[in-house]
Amino acid sequence: MNNKLLLLALLVFTGSTSLFAQKEGEIPTAVFYNEVNAKLELVPANRFYEQNLDVQPTPEPKSQEYDTRDYTINPPRFDAKVKIPTMPVDSISPILPGYAKLGFGNYGTVLGEFYYTNKRSSKYSYGTHFKHLSSSKGSLQNSGNGQDLLEFFGSSYGKNSTWRGHVSYSNNRYRYYGLPQDIAANNKDSIKQTYQLFHAGVNTVKTKVGDKFTYNSGLDLYYLTTKLKASELEIAWNGRGDLKLNDTRSAAVDLGISSANRSDSSTLNRILFQIKPTYKLIQDKWEITVGANVNYSTDTLKGSKGMHLYPVIHANYNYIPGKIMLFAGIGGGMEKNTYRTFIQQNPYLGSDVPLAHSNKKIDIYVGSSGNLSDKVSYKAQLGYKAYTNQYFFTNSITDSSKFTALYDNAGVFVLDGSLFYDLNQDWRISANYIYNAWNTDVLAKAWHRPASQLALGLQYNLKKKIYFNAEMYYLSGIQGLNLESNTSVKLKDIADLSLRTEYRFSSSFSAFLEFNNILSQKYQRYLYYQVKGINILGGLTYSF
Repeated sequence: MNNKLLLLALLVFTGSTSLFAQKEGEIPTAVFYNEVNAKLELVPANRFYEQNLDVQPTPEPKSQEYDTRDYTINPPRFDAKVKIPTMPVDSISPILPGYAKLGFGNYGTVLGEFYYTNKRSSKYSYGTHFKHLSSSKGSLQNSGNGQDLLEFFGSSYGKNSTWRGHVSYSNNRYRYYGLPQDIAANNKDSIKQTYQLFHAGVNTVKTKVGDKFTYNSGLDLYYLTTKLKASELEIAWNGRGDLKLNDTRSAAVDLGISSANRSDSSTLNRILFQIKPTYKLIQDKWEITVGANVNYSTDTLKGSKGMHLYPVIHANYNYIPGKIMLFAGIGGGMEKNTYRTFIQQNPYLGSDVPLAHSNKKIDIYVGSSGNLSDKVSYKAQLGYKAYTNQYFFTNSITDSSKFTALYDNAGVFVLDGSLFYDLNQDWRISANYIYNAWNTDVLAKAWHRPASQLALGLQYNLKKKIYFNAEMYYLSGIQGLNLESNTSVKLKDIADLSLRTEYRFSSSFSAFLEFNNILSQKYQRYLYYQVKGINILGGLTYSF
């Protein structure tokens, strides 16, 4: 009933962005209200390159943009919070509206992909995308997995506003293979888990040039079901309005509401509401944004339940115009946790995982970003965040091959630095380092949270004929807890090196070869879940 009332109340505004958006598939990342027009754009790196799924009318020249939308449950092999800037996909031909891709690799890996959209139009775009990626086996017994995605999308570009919408269905298959190998071998069918996700979304953005008032609004529906008979229905709406008062002053308000209904052995209905009014003042070398963030949650867990008020203060100082920007701020807010967002981080969760939103009581940060030269951009930030009911994944007390979530009051000092070297159109080098110093009230450790995360990336384009992309990830300081045996385990450091190359025979044909985990380190991101060693994938792409 709650979901029906919510849907009727929100039909005035519709769209496809999620409330308090986390980067799906990641442990939530701090939100930096940094409005520096720097070159540096950080997005999670993707193992398999995908075309932009929403072809836009030809824009004026501007900085590169990256597609960070999430359409499916596709958990990374390790914490995707480690991220590096990556070169956007350079399509074989801007005229060709579609492609088909087929690839094969060791571990019985099969990749099949199809994409088609209309040619560029100033009025509309539409298309479809299908992708299949599966491995029949892994490094342990019954550790194969598979993902399928089918989606349709479209946009309408009007004089005053743009509308976008898409519908997608994904089917993701796993097994709880983190068992003694003799048990896993004899329980091939009973350890299966399948996640099916239906997602429909529509959003609108006011694009009329010259208006003092602009807005965007979006509505999403997510319906998740599992083989273990759990399900979750979430309807989420958010919107933002901006009013330009004059050349130096503006006001804005962000609104959002999420209604999530999880059904397992019992039913849990949860509502999360946000309203955040802000006021911005801009001067020659500085700007400041002040406001308040009001959140309301129906969670039953103390510290998450009820009304919460947070300050919103962010300031930028243009220390050296065009070169160095200094910034600082203080904020906070509820971080949305649902069954869907948990699964996207760890697909090996068991049944009846306790759900509660994390209350980020305070988020203090200071840092700098800018351009050291025409080719080098950077960002460095130091901050502290204090949480009530922060979650940590641990092996379940009843079955160590499955995971649950424990909550605790926690704080974390975060050092985050990124460097981006854009030598020319052919070379690009990037690096990102994050250090987390966690402290917890009750739990002995910040279970399964890495202390250090390093990501390095290099992209090279040889005469627009041969493309190379190398990535290196390093994670350390991860500790797991087995509640069934009440033992803690310090996991080995993770070093993951990957290389991808593509050779383009013509505007229509190309061949790709990808090496993942070249060091063949069969590490565990989550306790007892050993990943594949070196895995190789090769194939052909045909564009039409």
